Amino acid sequence: MPVEFVDKIGYQRTMDDASGVGDLSVSVPSKNSPFKTFSSSEFGYAPATGALDGVFWYEGGKGKAALHFRLEPYLNGNALSRIYTEPKSKWDRPFTDGGLGSCASDPVSGYRCVIAPSLNLRYEEGGHGTLLLIE
Repeated sequence: MPVEFVDKIGYQRTMDDASGVGDLSVSVPSKNSPFKTFSSSEFGYAPATGALDGVFWYEGGKGKAALHFRLEPYLNGNALSRIYTEPKSKWDRPFTDGGLGSCASDPVSGYRCVIAPSLNLRYEEGGHGTLLLIE
């Protein structure tokens, strides 16, 4: 899986850990990312049953890989996100034509904004991941 070190990531979190209510804003100044800013408003969470399994797949010239994370126990809730995409980028149209509607463009970059339903997750005991190399 290709990895890029990104210096000066902006991260602001004003969230109450006990209730899961608050806001999160992340800014990633990477030329390769279609998302420069992501922010969300979380509306609280409750215990979830079972485990949360996240799998990230990658297929490259040297083979395939899967990164699997298992989180158990975890808390789950709802959130609304604001996703900012570069105008005319490959991700701009799919996001601006979807979601729950548009929001104000980023005043610094001019990137367009769309509101999207999101998840609010917390896993206090951490989790474990496994990297699987395939082929």
